[in-house]
Amino acid sequence: MRTPRDRRDSTQVELYPPMQECPACHQPLIERYHKQRWIIQLDQQVKVVSHFLECGNTHCERRAAVYRPDQEDTLALRGDTFGLDVVARIGELRYRDNMSITKIRDQLKSESNLSISGKEVALLCEVFLALVTTVARQEPALLEQLRLLGGIVLAIDGVQPEKSHETLYILRDARSGRVLVAKTLLSSATPEIEQLIEEVLGLDLPIVGVISDKQESICLAVQRKLPTVPHQICQYHYLKDVAQPVCEADRHFKKELKKKVRGIRDLERQAEKVPTKEAQVVADYCLAIRTVMRDDGKYPLEPPGLQLYQKLQLIAASVERVMVAHPSALLKRLSRMLAVLHLFPREFEQLVSLFSWIHHIAHLLEAKTSCEQAQSQLLTFVNDLQHSCPHAELLDLATYVQKITVAFTPHLFEYLKHPLLPRTNNDLELFIGRLKKSRRHVTGRKNTQEFILREGSFVAILFGLPQTTNWVDAFPNVNLNAFRHTLKLLRQTEKRRKCWHARRDLGAYLSALEQQGLPHE
Repeated sequence: MRTPRDRRDSTQVELYPPMQECPACHQPLIERYHKQRWIIQLDQQVKVVSHFLECGNTHCERRAAVYRPDQEDTLALRGDTFGLDVVARIGELRYRDNMSITKIRDQLKSESNLSISGKEVALLCEVFLALVTTVARQEPALLEQLRLLGGIVLAIDGVQPEKSHETLYILRDARSGRVLVAKTLLSSATPEIEQLIEEVLGLDLPIVGVISDKQESICLAVQRKLPTVPHQICQYHYLKDVAQPVCEADRHFKKELKKKVRGIRDLERQAEKVPTKEAQVVADYCLAIRTVMRDDGKYPLEPPGLQLYQKLQLIAASVERVMVAHPSALLKRLSRMLAVLHLFPREFEQLVSLFSWIHHIAHLLEAKTSCEQAQSQLLTFVNDLQHSCPHAELLDLATYVQKITVAFTPHLFEYLKHPLLPRTNNDLELFIGRLKKSRRHVTGRKNTQEFILREGSFVAILFGLPQTTNWVDAFPNVNLNAFRHTLKLLRQTEKRRKCWHARRDLGAYLSALEQQGLPHE
């Protein structure tokens, strides 16, 4: 049985409509009925008595009209027990401070002596997201801000937590950081992307540029819906695509290097057992080797395989110098282990040559010339690669680089013509990473698939808003019908119910589907 709340210290508030006389006959309004409800706020419990009035003139044309007090909507949503200040506080703790449900309960108990269950906290988190999304969609300040900026620089990207599942698409203004549209789609086909662009066009603001990756459906949708708008392809995505086979070769190179140096741990344990200065030196060398083997680097411009080879060469040269001055059995064994580097000079030289291509392409992307000159320089370089390959096996890679570059080049340097366009879509990539990171802080789990597909579009809109927004002042002005529709979309009650039944008893779930599909006799 639920424990009743202690209401001895509650405050009673009497609410009346702002209008006290009939607008038609100007006679005083009389009370038709009143109702009461309890609203729990952060600092108190309030007994709200709302008085509903009507015209007392039986011959008045507005005799049937009922006038209700509007002040109640500033305290809590209709039908809810907790006030809007509680909803706003829970949302801040969840999505700004990244607290778990349990920690939110404890925080509210400690700061406001508010007793609330974990289920209520979870439900109010959904209410908060639905309110924020509704407020953002009807906020006139957003349109005014974009109008003052001269229009929208539209950044488009999608995140698919798992292949063959839905994809969360985010359309964001690159300059203000405001999320204009965020929606989870079952299909990433061109017509679906066109519908998202249509929603942005519905804001009745000019789109002065587009930045995206080279995803075919996005490019076609932009070409169809925004044929005259300059479209910049993200240079970082291009660089990653060009360097992909080279990076794979570097990963394989690093893997083979680590295989050859795996006995280092046994040597380190043996050195730790010998209490001599030479053994300590060997142990420190082993520690350095294990440290550099854990370095990840950063593709495509800082390849970890090449860096590991170069660092191991430095360690091997240092070991040789120490052996000349102080030879020992442990140092000899360490030197023999590092001698395996002589097995990889050819692979190393090839990778150095390949990554020199990537570095030169990266340099050409930072062109300070005109768009036409930058395109010409890049195409000339990649075309010359096929004729200047030092090894025949590199010819396939040069052909691949040429193919990718020819596909990307027409839209790689639009930023030189239109300075408002960014060179890369990295800001939106970082924004999506922020969504995932916030969820991992809350749950402690790496997998964010369910969060991205269910709450991702709503949290994206929240994260795109200014952090200084006063939600307690903004929520009372929300359109209730729009809010209820948004909350229904967020909760997906029917879909989640079906998922629960499928997990709990798949056989019964399938039998029910078969019964629905069978013809009735």
